[in-house]
Amino acid sequence: MLLETLAETWLERMKNRKRRPVKPASLAAWGSYIRTWIVPLVGEVEAENFENGTLKEFAEKIAAAGKSPKTVLEIVGTLKQIIASAEDVNGNRLYPRNWNDDFVLENIEEPGAQSQPTITKEALQAVLNNRSFSTRDRVFVATLSATGLRLGEMLAVRISPCEDSYWAAENKLIQVNKSVYRGSLQAPKTKASVRTVDLPEDVNAMLAKFTEGRKSGEFLFSTKGGQSWDQGYVRKHILAPLGIPGAHALRRFRATHLREAEVPYELVQSWLGHANGGDITKRYVKISENLKLRRYHVERAGIGFSLANVFKISSDRASARTLRAAKQSEEKRLAALGTHLVAPEEEPEIVLQ
Repeated sequence: MLLETLAETWLERMKNRKRRPVKPASLAAWGSYIRTWIVPLVGEVEAENFENGTLKEFAEKIAAAGKSPKTVLEIVGTLKQIIASAEDVNGNRLYPRNWNDDFVLENIEEPGAQSQPTITKEALQAVLNNRSFSTRDRVFVATLSATGLRLGEMLAVRISPCEDSYWAAENKLIQVNKSVYRGSLQAPKTKASVRTVDLPEDVNAMLAKFTEGRKSGEFLFSTKGGQSWDQGYVRKHILAPLGIPGAHALRRFRATHLREAEVPYELVQSWLGHANGGDITKRYVKISENLKLRRYHVERAGIGFSLANVFKISSDRASARTLRAAKQSEEKRLAALGTHLVAPEEEPEIVLQ
């Protein structure tokens, strides 16, 4: 069977797979690798004749075209999956291979450390204080920075509880159930991504002001037509003009802040949507299910920056009264915080079962 035919069959199977469905982003990447590299370079090669030597030549051609070592490995890995997918009616592999990566990749550089841009507290604060940028864009940046949500997760959030992701003002939280990819709702990145993210009082109050007069069920950040923002639009027209090196930089800011604030590691994992991995002890720790403890830590840690200049202060007398009442209410809540939350020395004992 020609590799071109096998690749097309494999990709179609991946699109329709019921067990462990493949995310649209992965399908798009694989489709691009097949169209751009696999079919043009080795599409006419018979799969049964494709061995380590052929794979080595294939990898080196991609590297010679200027692709990064990481990209070369991803494309090579895709081709390996395609060849392994050929099976008979009993599920036995037609072209079993013992791939020798030391031989195949001997002339390919080791992938370097992945670029992980972040943003400093000072740079973030400068963005939020700069009123030459729209309030909408600064609220968006502040919310991403204060929650650590992935970009697709944030774009899926609606106002008020629903089956999709939502912001619940009364409970001061964002429930992540969905993500947006190319304008469509889908399951989030991993099972651990389905989670509850608690909001500090000031962030919840900011969102309450931002959504005044808006309807329940609307996307928190939406177009005039009510659609969720496109990720490309966010990167090009919001983050780039603000000098922010990608939405993940804001996610890293939140993760770093939580660790510096000495929030329990298991809770940081829960808020960020990271799996516990292979640590069996961490699987038994259920700190994320303790609401009082979560509320204590989210308020104690704070967000690491100020929201004071995100909204313009109106001179209108009614607006002034509203702001004053909100401030008084906030002060009362903060004053009561120590009485209804569990203090650090009173944290409940974690029982392993």
